[in-house]
Amino acid sequence: MKFLILISFVLASLQVSAQSQFNGDKLSNEAKGIVSLIENDDTVPSNTMGLHAGYLPKDYPLTLLREKLTIEELVELTNHNSPIVRWYGFKALTQRSENAAFQVITSHLQDTIQISTYSSCLERDEFVGDYFLDVFRGHEAISHDSLHSNTLDSLLIFTPNKLEARNWAIRRAGKKLKYYSKIREVAITDRLAGAVIALANFKRAEDADIIMEMKVTGEPFRHYPLATTFFAISKFPHPKFLPFLEDHLQQIMSKPPGVESSFFYQAISNYNNKQGGVLLARGFQINDKALRSKHLEELSRALTKNSNPIYKDLRKRITTEAKFQVD
Repeated sequence: MKFLILISFVLASLQVSAQSQFNGDKLSNEAKGIVSLIENDDTVPSNTMGLHAGYLPKDYPLTLLREKLTIEELVELTNHNSPIVRWYGFKALTQRSENAAFQVITSHLQDTIQISTYSSCLERDEFVGDYFLDVFRGHEAISHDSLHSNTLDSLLIFTPNKLEARNWAIRRAGKKLKYYSKIREVAITDRLAGAVIALANFKRAEDADIIMEMKVTGEPFRHYPLATTFFAISKFPHPKFLPFLEDHLQQIMSKPPGVESSFFYQAISNYNNKQGGVLLARGFQINDKALRSKHLEELSRALTKNSNPIYKDLRKRITTEAKFQVD
């Protein structure tokens, strides 16, 4: 009951309020001085930036904000016009007050301004809202109240937004019956990969066409939409999918293996039946020796995750071919 009341309260708040306007008059002169050091930056550093993952100095802006600003000032920074300042202010806030950070994050679910940062030495772009959520759940933040985490997931699922975090929230909600109708709706209307994968977890025959036909977007396989479909099928090996998988067999086996082929073989092997074995054995018919070898290696990896004895002969055949090629 406490959880439902909190959800209702936050949803009502979202309907009447959005991100507030920044008011610089609420900052001390010292705070304004620190902000002036970062408001023109165009990239957020990571804590271990660079090839050697050297830690950033203790006088870098995040440390100064965390140690010298009040919680109220940090909250105000999350409304700053600069997305970089918003990020610094929010990260410092998560290290000072979980409750204040939670109240702030619920008003940034529509914050899709992009910022650049580094993961080790690699630069990447991300929505401010996604970054807020990453930081809030991160290991540097104050320990989390599970109620806050559950509430955030529900808000991400039920509040229309473009954040990548919505995908992961839906994935986490998979198998929870209370979310089924919403997950199905999001899979159909928003075509989110996470929703299609979560839908497969419910294993309902009436959802098979949605899983098969949906041209998905977003993570976890942004550039490989078929990988999402195959991954979902691997969770729900319904007979209706077998013709679909057979139709893609030639396409998968005609090119070097990758993300799509990995989940393709997993999906077929999870049927644990004779028809699945026949489809998998088609890999031996690949004419190009080098390509055949790579696909059989991929198939072997898939079968290591499946101990069903129905594939015993297929495993032996793969092993024999591998030895023959070495000889």
